[in-house]
Order: sequence, then C-alpha cells, then structure tokens
Amino acid sequence: MLGTATLGNSYRHVLKSGLNNTISDRATRVSFKYSASRGVYGTPTFYVNGFVLPDAGSPLDFGG
Repeated sequence: MLGTATLGNSYRHVLKSGLNNTISDRATRVSFKYSASRGVYGTPTFYVNGFVLPDAGSPLDFGG
C-alpha cells in the first residue's frame, strides 16, 4: 500500500478503514461526478460563485 510506504506501518489500519468506509466512498464519488459535470479536468481549478476562474495562476503565488 502506497500510504504505508509513505506514512509507515503504524497508519496501515487507519488507511485501510478509510478506504473501506462507504460514507467517504460515496462522498468522493459524488464530488468527482459533480466536478466532472462542471468541467473540471485538472487541479487546481478555481470557481468563484459557481463560475470558473480562467487563468487563475498558481495557488503558490497567492498573496492575499
């Protein structure tokens, strides 16, 4: 499992239970389908009031 290679074996049970959780699985699928219906094809994609913000630049350059 890639997560345990990164985080270590002590987190294996937490990662496994998270991946087998039907609630988080459903939320992820709904979120993916909604974003696909809105035209999201990559990250990061920024929306303001439901409209895509074209050429928003990198979030690393944000100086707010």
